[in-house]
Amino acid sequence: MAEFDNTISSQTADASIIICTCNRSDSLALTLQAVDACDVGTDLRVELIVVDNASKDGTRRVVEQFRSSKFEVRYVFEAKRGKGNAYNAGIAAAHSDILLFTDDDVRPADGWLLEHVAAYSDANIAGVQGRIELDFEAPPPDWIGPVHRSLLAEMCPSDEPIFPYPKHLVGANMSFRRSIALQVGPFNPLLGPGRSGFWDESEFTIRLFNRGYQLKYCPGASVKHMISADRLKPEYFKDAAYRLGVSSYIVEGIGTHKVDRHPFRDLVRSVLRNRRERLKAVLRHSVYDCTQDHLFYLMQMGATWAYFQGMKRLTERYSS
Repeated sequence: MAEFDNTISSQTADASIIICTCNRSDSLALTLQAVDACDVGTDLRVELIVVDNASKDGTRRVVEQFRSSKFEVRYVFEAKRGKGNAYNAGIAAAHSDILLFTDDDVRPADGWLLEHVAAYSDANIAGVQGRIELDFEAPPPDWIGPVHRSLLAEMCPSDEPIFPYPKHLVGANMSFRRSIALQVGPFNPLLGPGRSGFWDESEFTIRLFNRGYQLKYCPGASVKHMISADRLKPEYFKDAAYRLGVSSYIVEGIGTHKVDRHPFRDLVRSVLRNRRERLKAVLRHSVYDCTQDHLFYLMQMGATWAYFQGMKRLTERYSS
């Protein structure tokens, strides 16, 4: 895997907030206002970096017109599409060792920044996962379950801190030490939004764990993830589940994570399970198309498609 394009060594800030964005200028404007409302304490020096991942809307104008009362604001343009590329650009541009990440459709709580920073008083902590609650624009359908919520990046495992935290980081509300990121290596540009769809933070986390580093879950570092109505349709979840399967296979293909995969056997089992669950739904006079079982079926279909493509074709497809 390629190294970071740049490694700025001077540390002129205590923490860096990094927001990666692509063609969501209206939502980004609201996120910037919410971040600016966060408590920064009395003597904390914080920079705010917005990484524009080749947007074609008014993203640059929104950032340049934004006036923060608390942070130095910097705009970084990353022409290579994909959130992995945007993450790497933000890490390279940062002037501190504590890097906080959130998305352009997130609203952090007042204490979000200070909770993240305070965790790093413990030298054993390499990264922090904060709490992510979903805030729906419209009432969610009755069929929304835990799998659907995880695809929307919900992360509420406990009301109490967890250390060591064994799960993967979720980018809507995570932080880690820049010095450790430089050791672990850059985010893989084949993964994540704008590329295969998922597993960008998970693949990075696995490499972090493989080096013996530990994470902490801090529920006090809380954010709201704003969920628009168009993300509550079956088509959204079906597409997300399929791309999750594709992404999981790519992670196996690059050697970060191995599972006991048997493509033909797994495909047959997935098809038979799907047929069985559809039959049960017919007998119950219920809808099956976006159940959790159907999403698992689509994940397997995505992984199977990726298997038959092979890593050479997948790399060409998601690098262009």
